[in-house]
Amino acid sequence: LDTKGIRPSALDSTSPELMDQVVRKVAPLVGYRNAYLSSVDLDRKMQTSRISKRKIKTPPSDIFSGWEAICLATEGNPRWFNGLITRLILKWQPGRQLPRTTQAREFTVASEKFLAWISAVPVPVANLTGDLKNGIRGLVDVLGAVFRSEALDGDFSADPVLAFKVNSELPDPVKELLVSALNVGALVSMSTKEVDFTLSNLVGHKFRLVHLLAPKYRLPLR
Repeated sequence: LDTKGIRPSALDSTSPELMDQVVRKVAPLVGYRNAYLSSVDLDRKMQTSRISKRKIKTPPSDIFSGWEAICLATEGNPRWFNGLITRLILKWQPGRQLPRTTQAREFTVASEKFLAWISAVPVPVANLTGDLKNGIRGLVDVLGAVFRSEALDGDFSADPVLAFKVNSELPDPVKELLVSALNVGALVSMSTKEVDFTLSNLVGHKFRLVHLLAPKYRLPLR
């Protein structure tokens, strides 16, 4: 805000152009970083709940709760939407609001269930190294870690890297893994047109992780 000449105490006098281009752009990221970085020890402070005989880490409820978050996380997928809404309804008590912490917990359950499913999808891993030997799960783990670091580590950035573009030098085995991840819904194309992706037409296209995985990897919904 300082570099753009914007005073937080005088937002009402800020031009509409700066409000749109700067303030409204960074506000969700500021809230996201504040929700996560306000904790001294994130892993120790995050709430846990016994669900299906295992502990589930609950992400910040300010981010993963409410109608807008439900729509963003499920991305128009009717199966994901129905599954999450059904779990929330089952937790709801008539005449009372469903606590945001409960909502956030169900977001995490949905995220981990999807991650468990893609982890079980068999894919060829010949000629792959490092974490990519773990198939789609290894791929999303690598991407999730990189995007989380971009968004949370270091100084604030108004444009953290939350996507990647495929270049021509990417080895074919990795391209095959990307196609598999696209087919199971772990990745989303950021192209404005429908593309039937194969190894030959991946190059030049940009992709991101689905928002359903955001609670697991501590990513912003944007």
